[in-house]
Amino acid sequence: MKKMLTMLALCLLLAAGCAQQEERVAMRGLCFVEENGTVLLIEEQRGEPIVLQNRSEDGAMFDGLSCGDVIEVLTDGTIRETYPAQTDAWGVTLLEEGSLSDLPQETLDALAALGWLPREDS
Repeated sequence: MKKMLTMLALCLLLAAGCAQQEERVAMRGLCFVEENGTVLLIEEQRGEPIVLQNRSEDGAMFDGLSCGDVIEVLTDGTIRETYPAQTDAWGVTLLEEGSLSDLPQETLDALAALGWLPREDS
């Protein structure tokens, strides 16, 4: 019985040591701040808008961001296939300040057609 308990304890320790850490993926693009404060990332490579859901413990993570800013967002890599797409954000870094005119007009038009309008102070 003692051998069985020792083996069980060893297996549990091994399993705990092999537990996967959540990987984070950095995504880069332009920021779009909607008039209600929702923040979207206009993904750098395809220009697709992605709604960012703040999953960090920092309630002010998106404060200070404006439309057109170049940002890098730390995500788990999961993109929910809605339109616009959605992802969980664990961190954001402002890389360069920008303006609304830096955003692709085609993307702005597509968002406006869905009722997504830029915040007035952007």
